[in-house]
Amino acid sequence: MISVGKFSRVLNSEGVLLFKPFLRDSIFLLEESSLFHSVLGTEFKIQSIKKSAKGFRIKFQEVSSQKEASFFIDEIFSLPKNKVEGKSLDLIVGKKVFDESGKFRGIINAISQTPDYAVLSIKNNNEEFFVPFIENFCKIDNENIVLLRKNDEN
Repeated sequence: MISVGKFSRVLNSEGVLLFKPFLRDSIFLLEESSLFHSVLGTEFKIQSIKKSAKGFRIKFQEVSSQKEASFFIDEIFSLPKNKVEGKSLDLIVGKKVFDESGKFRGIINAISQTPDYAVLSIKNNNEEFFVPFIENFCKIDNENIVLLRKNDEN
């Protein structure tokens, strides 16, 4: 399971809650039909979900009042790993980076988004370099990132 966010407040008397996602690119949540309590593992069916400026407005089928919804405040919710993998770039932060020969190049410590593609910030000791996250430059291989082109500066 991967934690995807937590509820911050009740929005109305019908039990609609404001969900604050942990992942920046979490639009995939709009396709989900359930969320799982991170500690208890209990599945809660989503009756409705809408994107808002501050996160997502979520109404669970099992919740029918403001009082019932208040129990969810500050609770963390998750999704199975297979529902999140490949849908959020935030999940590759912390992954190891190698070149095509297998030489360790560093660890991804941040991701920046440009209008056309993401840029990976890779840190090795006190050195940091940047690589566009496009198929000509890198790929995901198992749990690691492999650089496909040698960067002349590194």
